[in-house]
Amino acid sequence: MNANRARWLAAFVLAAWPLFAQRTLPNLQQTPQAVAGPEDSATGSIEGAVSNATTGEPVRKAQVHLGGAARQGGAQTNLTAATDASGHFSFRALPAGAYWLNAQHPGYGAPEVAMLQVTLATGEQKGGIEIRLPPQGGIGGHVVDEYGVPVGSCNVQAMQFQTQGGRRRLVGRGGTSTNAKGEYEFQGLEKGRYYVSARCGAEVEAPHALMRVRDPRIPYFVYPLQFYPGVPGPIGATRLAVTPGVEVQGIDFQVRPILGTTVRGHIDVAGPPVADRNVQIQLRPPSGDLTEVAQFGAGMDQRTGDFQIRGVTPGSYLLVAGTFGNGPFYQGQVPVDIGAGTPDPIRLVLTPAPELSGAVEVEGDSLTPIEQLRVFLQPLDVTYFGQQPQAQVGKDGTFTLAGVAPGRWRLSVMGPGYAKSLTIGEKDASPYAFDLAPGAAGPLRIVVSNKTGQVEVGLSTPSPGAGGMVSFLLVPTDPERLDGGAGRLISGDRGGQTTMGGILPGRYRLFALDTADGWKYLQQPEVLKALESHSQSVEVAEGETARATADLIEAGDLERAVQEAQ
Repeated sequence: MNANRARWLAAFVLAAWPLFAQRTLPNLQQTPQAVAGPEDSATGSIEGAVSNATTGEPVRKAQVHLGGAARQGGAQTNLTAATDASGHFSFRALPAGAYWLNAQHPGYGAPEVAMLQVTLATGEQKGGIEIRLPPQGGIGGHVVDEYGVPVGSCNVQAMQFQTQGGRRRLVGRGGTSTNAKGEYEFQGLEKGRYYVSARCGAEVEAPHALMRVRDPRIPYFVYPLQFYPGVPGPIGATRLAVTPGVEVQGIDFQVRPILGTTVRGHIDVAGPPVADRNVQIQLRPPSGDLTEVAQFGAGMDQRTGDFQIRGVTPGSYLLVAGTFGNGPFYQGQVPVDIGAGTPDPIRLVLTPAPELSGAVEVEGDSLTPIEQLRVFLQPLDVTYFGQQPQAQVGKDGTFTLAGVAPGRWRLSVMGPGYAKSLTIGEKDASPYAFDLAPGAAGPLRIVVSNKTGQVEVGLSTPSPGAGGMVSFLLVPTDPERLDGGAGRLISGDRGGQTTMGGILPGRYRLFALDTADGWKYLQQPEVLKALESHSQSVEVAEGETARATADLIEAGDLERAVQEAQ
């Protein structure tokens, strides 16, 4: 299952959970025998076809999902059928009621009409249902060297900016390698704009004076990272528009070698001998934007603690190293500037990341003993690659986290409830993002609460009986809370109210999107910012029900906001 399909399927399950049953029947063309029920009430049927939204051709082997009405005394319907060679599907032996249809197929996006609604009377045979799937697009091209000779085994990435940890970073949406002819191709890309980068790992020894074999001073020609159409980074690069069913071809690179250098050095650990440690070493861009495509890795000689990184191109970097595996976490970093010559050896000392202790207080009633709670810290700095600090809470509510390096962190508590407040030493901090300075001793004081609210949402102008579902997004006004997962999504119809439960207290904005892919916009705050004038402010209090309606944001307006954000 590719990443796009996995994300779509996860979104479908999330959206359908309040509506569909918690039981799944065998996934084949449905027959009266496959769906038990009283003959006088379960005699309806729904039939239709799935087609390519661009060409109109049938889509075979698409998975069509049906959910909705419950049989008398039974669970709600939750069925899946595969389309045949003509794109046809059918569900039979259905009781009367309202149903929702959706479909998916690798290489296609979400249906043009999200969660298509169909209402059956008793014994009604409803046919001619059409589900149109927009095909996904692709990008292809060649990579050649300065002489026009194809270069194989180059890493090519399709990338987009995404906000993570409160910062915009380039994130890969697809990766591939060039073949022996220098060809590459991405398939299954969703509609949008993408940067494309190429990095070739080939090295050629440059002319030099007589030196010993493997002398680190030997110069090498290397191919630097390129963004299409031949620039070193996203500034000045072309954003390529991918549309459904279209392969964007001719995205070619001509890579030219430059002199690379060898970064070498020695790792010391402020503790047991370095030979007893598993050490990971990376040379990274300092901003973190290009971490996925512009970093260099290295291995360390376990006997001596020495390392070297060949083929490094000129620029500014952070040399980051840390231990991994069992035992305490040791880490360190140092800035490195690479010019035309070979830099002097670097000595990096890894120091132990300190422990951080604290206590948890549960507010209100809890059915779970406090010792079953677990505290987690998620690193928000790209320079941290140790294990995620976590600790079990003791019966007295105390805990100790090991390996908490200075930097930016997010706190979460596994178990019933949520982290309502956080105090570090004598200062209040946000659990969603806080900074720990070197030498910070704590302690942490966490208040956990299970007191949430709920929101009844709907459209400002309801359309009873209109087809398709609406994605209602409840988005925290605090970007750090949004990035921390406090945003919520639920699907509803166009005519009534839908209730969101378990909402953390705070301020939100409600968006109503005319799409089945509402989940992905929770990861695009820039798009939501552009649509803010179409949203409604909501204040959620503990134990209370808020009510809000929002204007429906049509697909065209949503697409324009995406284009502006990109």
